[in-house]
Amino acid sequence: TNSQGDLSISSSLIIKRPQELLATRSKSIGSIPEDAEGSPVQHAFRELLANISSTREVEFMVDGVVTLLGTVSKEKGSYLPSSMRLPPFLPELLIVVFHLTACPKFVAGACAEDIIGLIEGVLLAASQAPEHVCETTLSLIEAAILLNLTSYREVCAELEEDYEGNAPESVPDFEGSVADLVAMAALTQASEFLNKSKASTVQDSIVQMSFATVANVSAFADGLCMEVSSRLFSLFERCAKAVQLKRNRQGIANHLPLLLEVFDNALQYRYSSNTNLAYGLMTRQAIFRDLVSFVPQVQTADVAQEGDNALELNRQWQEAVEVHLFPIAGLLEATVPILEAEVEKHEISNSDEAKELLPRCILGLMPPPHAFQLRNLRRCAATHVACEHVLAACLSDGP
Repeated sequence: TNSQGDLSISSSLIIKRPQELLATRSKSIGSIPEDAEGSPVQHAFRELLANISSTREVEFMVDGVVTLLGTVSKEKGSYLPSSMRLPPFLPELLIVVFHLTACPKFVAGACAEDIIGLIEGVLLAASQAPEHVCETTLSLIEAAILLNLTSYREVCAELEEDYEGNAPESVPDFEGSVADLVAMAALTQASEFLNKSKASTVQDSIVQMSFATVANVSAFADGLCMEVSSRLFSLFERCAKAVQLKRNRQGIANHLPLLLEVFDNALQYRYSSNTNLAYGLMTRQAIFRDLVSFVPQVQTADVAQEGDNALELNRQWQEAVEVHLFPIAGLLEATVPILEAEVEKHEISNSDEAKELLPRCILGLMPPPHAFQLRNLRRCAATHVACEHVLAACLSDGP
């Protein structure tokens, strides 16, 4: 693997900007970059997938995977308890799906056939971890699948459909689109593992991938639902509080740039349909004012832990925060006083009526839209070890 034993995924998160690829890309979906220079032998299974050329082969794989994953939904919806027996190889199937997400032809076929069924099946199968498989390990594979799927622009464009399926029990109830399902599932994972992320590289990787998944979706989602927006603000406040109290970027504060990118994407690209999120930001103006003053003062992390590049890492974090923080803070400074005056003038006492007073357009109130980014995960030690552990557990203790 290209991480050479390092279980952190930070160096394996690849950023691409679809707008910059339009002039050079072909009509087919672009592939996920594989390994860096000097990495070991390529993955044999992925090499075989790359050679798939027949539409029939792609349809066969998509139909087989979706059908197998769909057994979980059918079992949940059956009237008679235990009337259906789930396949005993669901964890191994998730590993296969993880590798398939690196195959552009498979993803294109899933978009044409049933990408929503595939995503729902992955979430449901990951929630059915057998006793012999570590739930955290399976959660990492699930997070990697969602991240890689949402790194395809064509997949994100398919997620605007209203979701009416059977979400896993771990995902809170919501009313929204399939994009909301993906975001809610990712944020639920991030919320579960956030406090433990500093002590565990695996759990920190899950949080990173979960936030990156939401960032991928945020530029395409036609209005994040109320439940997703509330979960986003809860996590944002936790990260912002860490910056204010500790005055450094270590721990959960390290995830602040991705959350700010989600807000910036939603405002710049989907403002008109994101009134819940826009109103929530305006009610949190004080937090943004504090961040504007605190972020430039953030101290360098412990050099003993990060080595000689601690200063550079600190500078990169500050730049990643400020590029999204300052535009949002500027918007709030321009709009919140007017909104407060209108609310007081009309004696409005509930949020629904206040949302109707939001600006219809923010053109000119923010800088020109930034080039949105899509992240994916190339092969790395973290996913390699996770897949290895799942397969070993299934061979040793599985049915």
